[in-house]
Amino acid sequence: MQTIFIFGSNGQDGSILKEKILNNLPQANLFLFSKNSIVQIKDQILQKEILISDNLEYLNLCSKLIDEYPPDFIYYFAAVHISSTEKEIDINSEKMFFTNIGLVSYLLNKCSNSTHNIKFLFTSSSLIFSGSDTSPQSENTIRQPKCNYSKQKVLIEELMHQLSKNQNIKTFVPIMYNHESVKRKNKFFTKKIISFCSKTFHNISKQKQEKITIYNPNSIIDMGYAPEYVDMIYDLTLSDNNGTYIFGSGNPIKVKDFVDEVLKFYGLSKDLIIYKSMNPRFNVDLIGDNRKICNAIGRSPKIYGRALAKRLCEDYEIYINN
Repeated sequence: MQTIFIFGSNGQDGSILKEKILNNLPQANLFLFSKNSIVQIKDQILQKEILISDNLEYLNLCSKLIDEYPPDFIYYFAAVHISSTEKEIDINSEKMFFTNIGLVSYLLNKCSNSTHNIKFLFTSSSLIFSGSDTSPQSENTIRQPKCNYSKQKVLIEELMHQLSKNQNIKTFVPIMYNHESVKRKNKFFTKKIISFCSKTFHNISKQKQEKITIYNPNSIIDMGYAPEYVDMIYDLTLSDNNGTYIFGSGNPIKVKDFVDEVLKFYGLSKDLIIYKSMNPRFNVDLIGDNRKICNAIGRSPKIYGRALAKRLCEDYEIYINN
């Protein structure tokens, strides 16, 4: 029986992986770590849920569980980060440090001293290239992070690299470019435009049409389908091809083209969108060279660009009707 730990189990990627494991590994011993609780599911049956009051208790419980149930896989998706509409001063620095550095560092140290062979995956972000002048970016592109979130990702990636020399732990670092699903929070661009268009479509005869503002319509975004990326992550950890990998679509799309496809899906007028310009967030477009991961697992992303926009709209309509 495989023992699997998922940190950030309530987030987009963690919840997708949780569902995949429950559907495909009915005899797994699964531990789900979220912000304030730890849940154990064994043979698809809830065993226990532990509520956690503070960070010290969280560390102690993690240590105890690793000793009692040595994991075969640890997936670390947990992160505290900012969006383009937030400022770093608005984020609780203690919470960022504990989640992005403190907890994962503690787990890595604990696992490196274990006699059990463990595979440990930590998700990084394309934002580590936010100050780069190189596009597209590869695994060898120099990291030039701008914000605290991406700087913390770089620190842990380096720690993962150092620990990869330990024979008892295999480390995996997927550098994740935009990957979208209905599980995204409403502040994300894709969820924002799709939810707006869906509400407009379903209420079109009931109230006056509003408009939505979208910035930098000619900006290029490297976006993929989150469930597909999580499948690729899982396939990667089943192999022995540990290391760092770019997870990108290989087929970026303009913001305006994505929006047009959403409008087309709902049969809405382009007049509903107000486009404005603002200073770009990055020196160059963040576009990932995904050849390494495609070669490692023998396949490439299939859902991107306009097809991604349509798929997300279809998923959203299913989501709101359930």
